[in-house]
Amino acid sequence: MLCGRRGRTALPETITRTTWTRLLDPAEPVHGLVAERDGMLLGLGHYLSHHSTIQVEPNC
Repeated sequence: MLCGRRGRTALPETITRTTWTRLLDPAEPVHGLVAERDGMLLGLGHYLSHHSTIQVEPNC
């Protein structure tokens, strides 16, 4: 089963391709996590670390 945005909420292919490239590049601050059960994908989430104006450490 293929899931994703369709119609008016669909993202351009360039954005989708760039996002996956970033998720798979260890040098990028963007990371992804998956939830699975019995080999079936239940969910996908992503997060990124970035600099903050209120602390020295990276913020998530």
